[in-house]
Amino acid sequence: MLVAFLAFFAIALPDGVLGVAWPSMRLDFGVPIGALGVMLPFAVVCSMLSSSATGFVLGRIGIGWLLTVSTALAATALFIQSLAAAFWVVVAASCLFAVGSGAIDAGLNAHVARRFSARRITWLHACYGVGAACGPLIVSGTAGLGLSWRWAFGAVAAIQGVLALAFMVTARSWVAPIPAARRASDGWFPVRGAWPGVTLFAVYTGLEASASLWAYTYLTGARGLRPASAALLVSAYWLTLVMGRVALGPIADRTGARPMLLACFGGLTAGAALLFLPGRAAAAGILMLALAAAPVFPLLTLTTKDRVGAHHADRVIGFQVAAGSAGAATIPAVIGVLIGRFGADVLAPCLVVLALAATSTYLLATRSTSKASSAPSR
Repeated sequence: MLVAFLAFFAIALPDGVLGVAWPSMRLDFGVPIGALGVMLPFAVVCSMLSSSATGFVLGRIGIGWLLTVSTALAATALFIQSLAAAFWVVVAASCLFAVGSGAIDAGLNAHVARRFSARRITWLHACYGVGAACGPLIVSGTAGLGLSWRWAFGAVAAIQGVLALAFMVTARSWVAPIPAARRASDGWFPVRGAWPGVTLFAVYTGLEASASLWAYTYLTGARGLRPASAALLVSAYWLTLVMGRVALGPIADRTGARPMLLACFGGLTAGAALLFLPGRAAAAGILMLALAAAPVFPLLTLTTKDRVGAHHADRVIGFQVAAGSAGAATIPAVIGVLIGRFGADVLAPCLVVLALAATSTYLLATRSTSKASSAPSR
């Protein structure tokens, strides 16, 4: 259990490092600031492919060795980036890192969804948020010591390496269920609830990523907040997301995941609607979005087996994580294009549409599950 908490913390560290280190990195490599956009699509595709294949790999080597190998790949990639002398090396290493991190993300989520309660899975995802927040601190800390960005990547690589060793030592203790017999009729998506669930992950993660990415632009450009106040609210967004996972997990244990998820989707819609209002109401909307979003990803992961059956859960979780990566990469980019064309005001209606789409897709996924479970057996 402790290793799982540390794993969620450690795998999030690189997420917060690249964005802060990039201005210094691109000067070393002599590339424009927009070159980051060249690297990210390759990494996203590699992560999606890796996440999608995780369910199949789990059935062959087990969760312990999957995490060991994947974390070692991620550590190696970060170490290569810390020594890179050319931009193309960073791009290649980012693809290697994406393969490792995609498998870690999907593998850990599949494992905890199978074994842990709503409280524990939300707390594990809270650790991820803490790790993502600590990544920039590592970059700023090394810079404060007069060291280059390479030391930050090296430090995170070392942490990942230690984690890989921990996974290797404990590999046999990561108990996996006995795999069910594979039926000849099984495809990638053998049940009706799979496609709506996968789509839901893309829509939801796109909403969460868009709210966090464009909140500052919206608050300063459309609602006239001072830059310092807007920056404080964005920080409060992430703090609320982490604390919401800590607080709402035990409540979900008592109420059940479905009532909590329905309340959260309602909160997402209400929070997005508040962005239409001026001043403090818009600020409250940002925080409501964070609180409502807090338990959604872990609870949707936890209830995958209810939507598609335990036999298919590991494979479908892999596809859900892949879809989440795609949504987080593409939806904020599309909204960015719209903001560039129509102005920052467009964020509020976009988030309302995404919240309603996520709610509708969740209801469709659970309705499909109900119909499938009530159908007569043959």
